[in-house]
Amino acid sequence: MKLKQILPAKILIVTALLTGVLNSVPAATSSASPAKQTVFQQYEYHFEKDKGRRSLPAPWTQNKSRTFLPCGKVEVIDAIFRNHKKALRITSGKTESHVYTDPVPVKLGDVLKVDVTFRSPDGKSAAFFGIYDEFQAMRCQPISKGWDSRCAYFEIRNPKTRKIRFFVGGPKNSVIDYAYLSFRKLKDEEISTFSPGKNLKLWETRTKGINLAYRKKVTFFPAPNYILTKKGGTDPTDLTDGKVYRGTGMLHFQSEAAGWNRQYGKISFMVDLGSVRKVGKTVIRINGGRGSLSFPKQLTVWGSRDGKNFYRGQSLAKVGKLESYLSNFRDLYYLPEGSGNQDPTYIYPFELSLNADARFVVFQITPGHLSLYSDELVILQASSGAEKDPNYNRIYQQKPEELFHSNILLRSQMETFYIAEKEFYPNFLTLDCRKNELKGKFSFTVDLPAAVEYSHAASYPADIRKLVKKERRGSRVIYHFQSTLPLGQEMLQLARQYGFGPLFFRVTDARKVPEKERFVIFETFCDGKLEKSIRQNLAILKFPAMPALKRLNNSMWLSPRYMGDWPGFLSALRGAGINYLPIFPQWPDEVAILDQCLKQARAENHTKFRLFLCPVGRQDKKSDYYCATKSPVKTVCLAYRGELYRKMLDQITEYVRKYPSEYLTFDVESWEPETMNNSMNCPRCNALRMKMKMNWVRYFSWAQAEYLKPFKQAVLKGAALAKRTPPQIGFYALTAGNGIFRYRCKEGAVDFLGGFEVMYPGYTDEAQFSYYGRNAQHVQQYARSAYAVLKNPALSNPWISGGTGAYYGEPFHHRTKHHLLEAVFNGCGGVQIYSFRSFGSPLDYYYFAEALRQIAPFEDLLMEGTLDFNFTISNKKLCCTKRDWKGKSLILVGNYEAVSRAETLLPLKGRVTNLLTGKKEFANGSYKLTVPADDYALLLVE
Repeated sequence: MKLKQILPAKILIVTALLTGVLNSVPAATSSASPAKQTVFQQYEYHFEKDKGRRSLPAPWTQNKSRTFLPCGKVEVIDAIFRNHKKALRITSGKTESHVYTDPVPVKLGDVLKVDVTFRSPDGKSAAFFGIYDEFQAMRCQPISKGWDSRCAYFEIRNPKTRKIRFFVGGPKNSVIDYAYLSFRKLKDEEISTFSPGKNLKLWETRTKGINLAYRKKVTFFPAPNYILTKKGGTDPTDLTDGKVYRGTGMLHFQSEAAGWNRQYGKISFMVDLGSVRKVGKTVIRINGGRGSLSFPKQLTVWGSRDGKNFYRGQSLAKVGKLESYLSNFRDLYYLPEGSGNQDPTYIYPFELSLNADARFVVFQITPGHLSLYSDELVILQASSGAEKDPNYNRIYQQKPEELFHSNILLRSQMETFYIAEKEFYPNFLTLDCRKNELKGKFSFTVDLPAAVEYSHAASYPADIRKLVKKERRGSRVIYHFQSTLPLGQEMLQLARQYGFGPLFFRVTDARKVPEKERFVIFETFCDGKLEKSIRQNLAILKFPAMPALKRLNNSMWLSPRYMGDWPGFLSALRGAGINYLPIFPQWPDEVAILDQCLKQARAENHTKFRLFLCPVGRQDKKSDYYCATKSPVKTVCLAYRGELYRKMLDQITEYVRKYPSEYLTFDVESWEPETMNNSMNCPRCNALRMKMKMNWVRYFSWAQAEYLKPFKQAVLKGAALAKRTPPQIGFYALTAGNGIFRYRCKEGAVDFLGGFEVMYPGYTDEAQFSYYGRNAQHVQQYARSAYAVLKNPALSNPWISGGTGAYYGEPFHHRTKHHLLEAVFNGCGGVQIYSFRSFGSPLDYYYFAEALRQIAPFEDLLMEGTLDFNFTISNKKLCCTKRDWKGKSLILVGNYEAVSRAETLLPLKGRVTNLLTGKKEFANGSYKLTVPADDYALLLVE
């Protein structure tokens, strides 16, 4: 498998085929020899015989030094692997046997990625490969008797090393075949991630200070279960012994590490420091980098003084490639990883801040792909005087949580369970399973005041939350649910993938629920035996009256199956300010549900719709619609314009004809690094590229735009057939300004979908940046950047997420409000929400509605007014925006993610109304404002 490569646009990828002599075959116009070549190169050594009399083709030579006497037998045999027809067979006797290449020039700090394909005829003997002159090797146990591909990184560490030789070998008394060996030198930006030396230095830098965890025992929950790392029974001290593995990321083979395999729940490491200590930050080394050994989905550090009540410190959630630009290693992180199980792994030192007095420190980790491997952690003493920082001990302002149990429990995502008055809004619950044995029948109950109504949602996977009984007990009602699936991996995977919900509750009149009854009890059972009972406060939300929005345009990624389950969905969405109903017609099994929902919407005179289409890539996987390569990766072929492409355009036309909509969003995410790299082996793509006289970077950018441009004509045709005005078109994540992002192929960065400046205004009408992070200032920056280009909010409609984020992490529901306000104030005509699940509680809908109610009276100002890019305030830590129109100014000042209120002076003159407090004052050149912690202020100046 090939590792995804990140390379600059002007670099040439050069493949050298070694058949007799080393020849450099350039991918473009370069003809320099390898010895003199200065550009980045990739070489492949194979074993096709040359015309010489040597037993091995150049540059291969058997090592016959005294170390390897008596020498084994090496020979070229007939063996087919892909395009290779010959292989090297090494038959070893009483000693190892090595075959090495001619020298390759290197320098200190070079990192070499080496790929090898081998097989072990007996399926047992290990192969190994590496570099001489600074001996480093990778040993590989075969998976079967067939061909097996592996890769590894080797870093030049000796400043005196000027050249190295690659080698392949066979252990004594074995037979090993090799099909080829290839290598390339990593670029600097790759080295910073994949280099063992760089990551070791990062570890050493991050762990300077007094390590409070040194030689302390670690308590694990659940216990490590991986057989190789359990060897010796040293797991409790392995992570605090001060020793780190210095290899290239193979912790699952190291007995000095701790490992978990097939772990479906969270994993916790607890360190008892012996007494309450001043803790600053924590650092932990974790192995990741590829599919089955991927980095964690989430890491959180917790602190406790008593070992019972735990308080959350810093938490990091993992984002994918598309949102990699959001990575800040404060709340979101991204690290590049391969998709295949043969891609190499590496070890990264994650840093998490606690900044509090604590005796017990817990690392809580959600594995990336059911496995986790770590070899060391550090808990650093806080610096002198740290307690004077207002953030110090901030964690103890939260409600404590129970981290250690051996049950399965269900609870609200927040400390309080929210429902709404009058309207049904969805709740997604948190299912936390810590049971050692996953078996039995799972059931649960929800105990609520009798005045609370429940509406059952049958949307998939309803089998894990089937309502079986409703029981009245005095002033309470208990709803009994059970899973038709047994408690096990399938059930837990469904709960994790789809969220445990939606569950729809409401109360028609909050006055019917007395204060003493405002609580909820969640109880879980296994085979009828009580597992856990959780009691939480119940809060009833009274939504603000939502005026009809005339110009702002808000929609949600909401599939028909969820919409069809939602009682009173139209009025609930309108009440929250989501005024454009989504139409997703491309899921065949949901079309009937969609049509019924639209029938209901039309009956209620709803006329605002946004059509969502994902037309690319939904074809027969075996068709020539995809690139003609031997790889299992399926890439939509940019050079294909056959019957299936025309059929796709006809589908777009038919959807536009059938479904009336004012807006249309195309979601096209088909050309990512892996798929573009696969296209480079496609003869159709290569022929078109050569015809256009382009390198691959230019080709991918140009070809994506050309592929998508006919979509506009298909839309116009559909609208004409229906005799309607064509909808305004936008492409997901295609935007102007600084919000733009690029994917990288092997040769460099490619403009996403060809680039906004190419597609606008001829083929797209909207800019749609996406931001799924937690920093409202980033929303401001991206929105302003697009507005600077377009100068019209009606042409900018970005994607934002709700309080749990697009990756459904820890809930921060007030961010829902902050991000909406920053988007609209800084030049967007509304937002698109990704997704239904990110609004994990009625609290998200409430915050969204509250923000819109506050700005709804100023729709004309926000849509027609100008953005004052030069407006500044005295406190530069605050986020400030000013919009002007017809003698009025609307000002938003955010004190986001702050722990204390902030003051600032604004250069204002005129009558100032604080729209949140109602206070009115007159400013004569300067206005003093206090903004609450993690909140905002909204001012009208006349």
